[in-house]
Amino acid sequence: MKPVPALVTLWVVLSALATAIAVPVAAQSDTVQVIGEPDLQVFSPTYRFTPGQEVQFDLYVTNEGDVRKGGPAEYVERVTTARAATLRVRPGDVPVEVTSGRVPVGDVTTGTAGPFGVSLIVADDAPPGRYRLPVDVEYIYTRIVTVDEDDADPSPRYLDIEVDERQYLEFVVEDTARFDVVGAQTDVLVGDRGTFDLTLRNVGTEPASDVQLLLTSTSDELRFGAGEATASGFVTSLEAGETASLRYTVSLSPNVTERDYPVNVAVTYTDVDGIRREGLPLSASVRPNPEQAFSLGDVDTTLTVGQEGTVSGTVSNDGPATVYTPVVRLAVGSQYLDVPESEFALPDLEPGESAPFTFDVDVSDAASAGSREFTFDVRYQTARGDVRTSDPLPARVEIGPERPVFLVEPLSEPIAAGESDTLVFRVTNNDDERLTAITAKAFFDDPLDSDDDEAFVPALDPGESTNVTFSVSVAGGVASKAYPVSVDFEYDTPDGDTEVSEAYRVPVEVTEREGGGFVSTTSLLGVGLVAAVVVAGAWVWRRR
Repeated sequence: MKPVPALVTLWVVLSALATAIAVPVAAQSDTVQVIGEPDLQVFSPTYRFTPGQEVQFDLYVTNEGDVRKGGPAEYVERVTTARAATLRVRPGDVPVEVTSGRVPVGDVTTGTAGPFGVSLIVADDAPPGRYRLPVDVEYIYTRIVTVDEDDADPSPRYLDIEVDERQYLEFVVEDTARFDVVGAQTDVLVGDRGTFDLTLRNVGTEPASDVQLLLTSTSDELRFGAGEATASGFVTSLEAGETASLRYTVSLSPNVTERDYPVNVAVTYTDVDGIRREGLPLSASVRPNPEQAFSLGDVDTTLTVGQEGTVSGTVSNDGPATVYTPVVRLAVGSQYLDVPESEFALPDLEPGESAPFTFDVDVSDAASAGSREFTFDVRYQTARGDVRTSDPLPARVEIGPERPVFLVEPLSEPIAAGESDTLVFRVTNNDDERLTAITAKAFFDDPLDSDDDEAFVPALDPGESTNVTFSVSVAGGVASKAYPVSVDFEYDTPDGDTEVSEAYRVPVEVTEREGGGFVSTTSLLGVGLVAAVVVAGAWVWRRR
């Protein structure tokens, strides 16, 4: 490649002519002149590119030098050296983008200088063919060195010239296969495993065969398969314009940021000539969906100290994916609370759907009333069949103070001392569930006694009441006041357990006998003897 002739300014031309005219005169005196110039050529050993390629290549500069009139070696070197040389690649009309600026070269003596790195990007749609890339070359050189040896000061005089010339580099855009990632989709969630679908297209002009892909994750949070940083793929052939989709298994670490995680894609293939080639470096990204989330709602309890109650609520699938065979699990974290069944199965839940749950909880007599924090979580299966467990779902619940299972209210009128009567108690189911097979047992202490101390109630719903009766006798001669009767209940709960309640102390009012005061034992005996005599006399009289 020959450079475009230098554009020399008018003053340079005039100076050169003046020098040329002066040469014969100088020849008649003791004047030495050396005349010459550099001869620079720019070239690069890299000249084959492909569309879309980002090119980093080297330029070299050769200087053959051109000596018109010789002389001392130092002056010959002076006139053949290009000083302060620079190179600048221009795009011109070529389908490239030059990404490097002016390149300093420095002084170029005869020989070869370099390499000098430059960079450019070949357009994606650059047609295959041969192109000429402009290169501007600038430098300064000394055209003439003159020394007057007869002068008192024989120092050399220099005629310097500035050069700005344009040369051209030839390069070829090859007719070959070329690849691009035209699709990248994933269903992976943060903290989970999923699929990553990559679509590769041959955007070149030639077919490719035995296409091999190597995917590399640049992040520790993203892994392929069983936790590997790389994954490979293979496509038998790809015609120009044809696409191929490859599926990979990927996983994301828990609690990572929802962002794009880069994946480098390296492609190697065999071209139409059977030569194994490397495609341009490609990239893709994996952007995970948010982590699967759940929430609790309508959490309610019927828990009281010393009783069995329930904890109920709803679980909502907050997305982003459908969950299969979900199970709610409850942990209470207290030795005074017992959950007989700590898992509750739910139906499959699509995003936005909810389902109710209920747990039975036994609260010990030793427990204290107040607030507690229960912890729920959801174990579920993904669409791939992987088993996952949600983050903990805490909920604050209340345990109420101990309350009796039954309420017992006396309904009987006061009983006179020395009399017998029927005790009537109103019994109310104070629990939150239906109770069955209820047997009431009354316990009497002096001065009360009974020969009928049990009563049976088939069932009581929550809040329902019924009356139970017992016979009672009051000893004579006792003080007028309330005397306690203890009553407890044996009953069955809905889950089939038989329980015995606490004892309830119910007052029985005893009053004085009507007719004035209490009758002594001696009086009663006297009355009895008189009655006996009267009866005996009547019997004797009737016998006569």
